[in-house]
Amino acid sequence: KIGNGRPAIVQIHDPNCSMCRTLQGQTRDILGAYEDDKFEYLVANIKTEEGSLLAVKHGVSHVTLLLFDAKGKMIQAVRGPIRKSILSGIIAKHMRQYG
Repeated sequence: KIGNGRPAIVQIHDPNCSMCRTLQGQTRDILGAYEDDKFEYLVANIKTEEGSLLAVKHGVSHVTLLLFDAKGKMIQAVRGPIRKSILSGIIAKHMRQYG
């Protein structure tokens, strides 16, 4: 789903991590303001091989959002959780530039 013509936001997630769950809640709340067909939101569980490989490929750990453009190029990694207002601004800018 990354690189399918829509920008993607991928959370590198550990389901046992409270900070990961906080970041996921923040992200879902923010993305609720956007039309679902304008972006992909994916959760990469680092407890799975696929999720772990994605994290390693991009040199990040859990509690991280990876922001991709519509062609699948990773634009930015955001380590969280951070203030929701800051995260909202980062996502809004990403959607304006790549959405």
